[in-house]
Amino acid sequence: MNHNNNGTIAVGAPNSIMRKLTSLPEPTPSITRYDVSTSTPWGVAQSACNYGKGIVQYTTAGHGGFHVSSGLLRKMDEDMRGDAYAPLGWFEEDCAWCLVVLSFPERFNMKYRLAALDTARSYYPQQYQRICQRGF
Repeated sequence: MNHNNNGTIAVGAPNSIMRKLTSLPEPTPSITRYDVSTSTPWGVAQSACNYGKGIVQYTTAGHGGFHVSSGLLRKMDEDMRGDAYAPLGWFEEDCAWCLVVLSFPERFNMKYRLAALDTARSYYPQQYQRICQRGF
Protein backbone atom coordinates (compact mmCIF):
# COMPACT_ATOMS: atom_id res chain seq x y z
CA MET A 1 0.00 0.00 0.00
CA ASN A 2 1.41 3.38 -1.00
CA HIS A 3 0.49 6.68 0.58
CA ASN A 4 0.33 9.92 -1.36
CA ASN A 5 1.85 13.17 -0.13
CA ASN A 6 -1.61 14.27 1.04
CA GLY A 7 -2.04 11.20 3.28
CA THR A 8 -4.48 9.32 1.04
CA ILE A 9 -3.81 5.82 -0.21
CA ALA A 10 -2.71 5.35 -3.81
CA VAL A 11 -4.21 2.24 -5.38
CA GLY A 12 -3.10 0.39 -8.51
CA ALA A 13 0.05 -0.28 -10.44
CA PRO A 14 2.42 2.62 -11.12
CA ASN A 15 1.25 4.69 -14.11
CA SER A 16 -2.16 2.96 -14.15
CA ILE A 17 -5.37 4.96 -14.45
CA MET A 18 -6.37 3.78 -10.98
CA ARG A 19 -3.12 5.08 -9.52
CA LYS A 20 -3.59 8.42 -11.28
CA LEU A 21 -7.19 8.79 -10.05
CA THR A 22 -6.36 7.86 -6.46
CA SER A 23 -3.19 9.96 -6.34
CA LEU A 24 -4.88 13.30 -7.03
CA PRO A 25 -5.37 15.51 -3.98
CA GLU A 26 -8.89 15.99 -2.69
CA PRO A 27 -10.28 19.34 -3.91
CA THR A 28 -11.92 21.93 -1.70
CA PRO A 29 -15.58 20.91 -1.27
CA SER A 30 -18.01 22.73 -3.54
CA ILE A 31 -20.90 24.76 -2.17
CA THR A 32 -24.40 24.11 -3.48
CA ARG A 33 -26.58 27.16 -4.14
CA TYR A 34 -30.37 27.00 -4.06
CA ASP A 35 -31.09 30.54 -5.28
CA VAL A 36 -30.79 29.69 -8.98
CA SER A 37 -33.20 29.84 -11.88
CA THR A 38 -30.92 28.87 -14.76
CA SER A 39 -32.57 27.20 -17.73
CA THR A 40 -31.16 23.74 -18.48
CA PRO A 41 -32.07 21.07 -21.06
CA TRP A 42 -34.02 19.36 -18.23
CA GLY A 43 -35.98 22.40 -17.07
CA VAL A 44 -35.34 25.26 -14.67
CA ALA A 45 -32.56 24.53 -12.17
CA GLN A 46 -33.41 24.21 -8.51
CA SER A 47 -29.79 24.06 -7.34
CA ALA A 48 -26.30 24.61 -8.68
CA CYS A 49 -22.92 23.39 -7.49
CA ASN A 50 -19.73 24.89 -8.94
CA TYR A 51 -16.69 22.71 -9.48
CA GLY A 52 -14.30 25.51 -10.22
CA LYS A 53 -14.61 28.06 -12.99
CA GLY A 54 -16.54 26.71 -15.96
CA ILE A 55 -18.14 23.56 -14.50
CA VAL A 56 -21.55 23.68 -12.81
CA GLN A 57 -23.75 20.79 -11.75
CA TYR A 58 -27.46 21.60 -11.92
CA THR A 59 -30.44 19.76 -10.48
CA THR A 60 -34.02 20.25 -11.61
CA ALA A 61 -37.33 18.82 -10.44
CA GLY A 62 -36.93 15.79 -12.68
CA HIS A 63 -33.33 15.45 -13.79
CA GLY A 64 -30.05 17.32 -14.01
CA GLY A 65 -26.45 17.25 -15.05
CA PHE A 66 -23.34 19.29 -15.68
CA HIS A 67 -22.72 22.32 -17.84
CA VAL A 68 -19.18 22.91 -19.11
CA SER A 69 -18.18 26.34 -20.45
CA SER A 70 -17.13 26.64 -24.07
CA GLY A 71 -13.55 27.40 -23.00
CA LEU A 72 -13.27 24.18 -21.00
CA LEU A 73 -15.19 22.22 -23.60
CA ARG A 74 -12.39 23.00 -26.08
CA LYS A 75 -9.91 21.44 -23.64
CA MET A 76 -11.81 18.15 -23.57
CA ASP A 77 -10.96 15.37 -26.01
CA GLU A 78 -13.41 15.46 -28.88
CA ASP A 79 -14.97 12.10 -28.00
CA MET A 80 -15.56 13.31 -24.42
CA ARG A 81 -17.58 16.41 -25.36
CA GLY A 82 -20.98 14.82 -24.93
CA ASP A 83 -23.46 12.59 -26.64
CA ALA A 84 -26.73 12.79 -28.55
CA TYR A 85 -28.87 13.09 -25.41
CA ALA A 86 -28.09 16.72 -24.56
CA PRO A 87 -26.96 19.90 -26.35
CA LEU A 88 -23.24 20.55 -26.66
CA GLY A 89 -21.77 21.56 -23.31
CA TRP A 90 -24.46 19.76 -21.29
CA PHE A 91 -23.91 16.34 -19.72
CA GLU A 92 -26.87 14.53 -18.16
CA GLU A 93 -26.63 13.00 -14.70
CA ASP A 94 -27.23 9.34 -15.56
CA CYS A 95 -24.21 8.59 -17.73
CA ALA A 96 -22.63 11.55 -19.55
CA TRP A 97 -21.54 13.22 -16.29
CA CYS A 98 -18.62 10.80 -16.15
CA LEU A 99 -17.11 12.45 -19.23
CA VAL A 100 -16.82 15.72 -17.31
CA VAL A 101 -15.28 14.11 -14.24
CA LEU A 102 -12.76 12.10 -16.24
CA SER A 103 -11.82 15.17 -18.30
CA PHE A 104 -11.19 17.29 -15.19
CA PRO A 105 -10.53 14.75 -12.40
CA GLU A 106 -8.59 17.21 -10.26
CA ARG A 107 -11.84 19.11 -9.62
CA PHE A 108 -13.68 16.16 -8.10
CA ASN A 109 -13.22 14.00 -5.04
CA MET A 110 -12.09 10.39 -5.20
CA LYS A 111 -15.63 9.03 -4.85
CA TYR A 112 -16.70 10.92 -7.99
CA ARG A 113 -13.55 9.92 -9.90
CA LEU A 114 -13.94 6.20 -9.20
CA ALA A 115 -17.68 6.23 -9.94
CA ALA A 116 -16.95 8.07 -13.21
CA LEU A 117 -14.46 5.42 -14.26
CA ASP A 118 -16.99 2.68 -13.53
CA THR A 119 -19.73 4.53 -15.43
CA ALA A 120 -17.45 5.09 -18.43
CA ARG A 121 -16.56 1.40 -18.49
CA SER A 122 -20.27 0.55 -18.85
CA TYR A 123 -21.56 3.36 -21.08
CA TYR A 124 -18.57 4.77 -22.96
CA PRO A 125 -16.30 1.75 -23.57
CA GLN A 126 -14.20 3.40 -26.31
CA GLN A 127 -13.43 6.43 -24.14
CA TYR A 128 -12.78 4.15 -21.17
CA GLN A 129 -10.28 2.06 -23.15
CA ARG A 130 -8.47 5.17 -24.41
CA ILE A 131 -8.24 6.66 -20.92
CA CYS A 132 -6.92 3.42 -19.49
CA GLN A 133 -4.32 3.11 -22.23
CA ARG A 134 -2.97 6.64 -22.32
CA GLY A 135 -4.32 8.37 -19.22
CA PHE A 136 -5.72 11.86 -19.04
